[in-house]
Amino acid sequence: MLCAFHVGRRLAAQSKDPNGVSSWPCRTSVMALALAIDVAWGLLVFTRSKYAYNSVHPFTSWMPVLTFLYWRNATVWLRRRYLWLFAYLGRVTLETYILQFHVWMKTTGVNGSPKHLLVWIPNSFFLNFAIASMVYVLLSVRISQATGAIR
Repeated sequence: MLCAFHVGRRLAAQSKDPNGVSSWPCRTSVMALALAIDVAWGLLVFTRSKYAYNSVHPFTSWMPVLTFLYWRNATVWLRRRYLWLFAYLGRVTLETYILQFHVWMKTTGVNGSPKHLLVWIPNSFFLNFAIASMVYVLLSVRISQATGAIR
């Protein structure tokens, strides 16, 4: 909360240096450097075999995440863009988390952990996946609306 209090002044100070010169050259060069590091990460790390990648993943997985975060927040134009579907589904994340075990997955047995997709149509994995996913998302949205009405 203390950090958020100073965001407005900090952003104003970041947009121009004390001499009144815009910081876009610095921002652009950092964006290019971040992109170059991400391309190098993609070529040197992401293209490894599964087991070789798994051994370095904990140490390098933050690189593309930080690049995305920097690019996303570097310009006003990018900050204003978002995907409507992700914003819409983000409103029902609690319900999707709860319903994934009840609607979408089945357990391995008595007191077993959910490891398989619930089978509604035998011997048709992709059709079963599509139908189960649609029911899962529709129920999540409906339960989210019901939860909102109760409040």
